Amino acid sequence: MTIAVHDDALGAWRGAWIGELLGGARVLACPDPAAAVRAGEAEAAALSAEHLPDDLEPAAFCERGDIREALVAPGIGGIEHLPEGARVGLSTLLQLTQLTLLRPDLQCVVLDGPLEAQLTALDQGDVVALVTGYADLSRLGLAEAATEIFAPELFMPAIGQGGTVVLCRKDDLESCARVNEACDHFPARRELVCEWQFRRLNPSPLTTAIALASDRFLYLFTLHLTLTGVATRLRTSVPVGEALTLAERATKDLLQKSSPL
Repeated sequence: MTIAVHDDALGAWRGAWIGELLGGARVLACPDPAAAVRAGEAEAAALSAEHLPDDLEPAAFCERGDIREALVAPGIGGIEHLPEGARVGLSTLLQLTQLTLLRPDLQCVVLDGPLEAQLTALDQGDVVALVTGYADLSRLGLAEAATEIFAPELFMPAIGQGGTVVLCRKDDLESCARVNEACDHFPARRELVCEWQFRRLNPSPLTTAIALASDRFLYLFTLHLTLTGVATRLRTSVPVGEALTLAERATKDLLQKSSPL
């Protein structure tokens, strides 16, 4: 089996991990792993669960890593120690808006490219700090570089953060079955499917959600931000047997309580 991954450091990590779970696989590093599957160049693509194209089958949701966001600010420490006007690198509108709510005096700099390119910008002094996923730092052996790990109630992560999904063509039943048997992690699947159901009902880049399960209940913690700085935070729960209804219930709660953009 050939597994397509992004041609960056995190892609290499995913390829090695999924290959091990499968008991061996050829890894194809490329700019667009999903396109490689569509073209028949690979049987599967291993991606961050923050990205889930509709036309491919999520054959496996792998065991999830840490969902939290982290700050990397060498020689400075936590967010409260950043000097006024400091340039902070980040990669999404969701991060930018939340950081602005916490510290409106900071300069937010949107950085393109993979995590290693963002870390290079930090090393070169283009920014003095970086906001990124703690799981990705850990996967690259850089967990100790985090100078603050944000509690989700303070700084909400993106939908799918910390997760890995393995995609196959929907008509390739053999590959789907092999990947599912070797790689799927039911607790991660339950949470990530719920988050993605919520995303499809709430496509705004300023809305996010994180699902967490207990023995009896599945919880969905949601955040809706507006460009004017209004934040609506909610928690919706259902019994675990009603998990497929949670995203719709959370959406109804959000529509009732959030302010329009």
